[in-house]
Amino acid sequence: MSGPAFVEASVEEGSDPPNSFILLKNKRVGKRQRLIFQEGAVEIEVRKPTEEEKKLFETYPTWECEPSEFPWTYGETEICLMVEGQVTVTTDEGEVSFGAGDLVRFPAGLSCTWKVTERVRKHYTFKEAS
Repeated sequence: MSGPAFVEASVEEGSDPPNSFILLKNKRVGKRQRLIFQEGAVEIEVRKPTEEEKKLFETYPTWECEPSEFPWTYGETEICLMVEGQVTVTTDEGEVSFGAGDLVRFPAGLSCTWKVTERVRKHYTFKEAS
């Protein structure tokens, strides 16, 4: 029996991930991102928003948090646009860091630990962005 399929890619900011793969790790290297995906994984997705998404998310509620660390479980899918701050989220599969300017999708059922290293302000929704 083979294990899960993994792929590592270096892509330009704003590029789409490989089809059917879910982001496991995201590390910025200059203007590029080092992304690691696992096929079929239920994991956090991080990408740059389109201009339309930026405008749309400005209409959504705002959540703010000072530097802290806490566990969190998502009862439903959340998508947020990070306006300020820096966060590292740790799951059983690894950790993902993101910050201001990132659009982040957390799937329903995900359990993780948030480590807020810089004060966060984000717009969020519990519906898929169109």
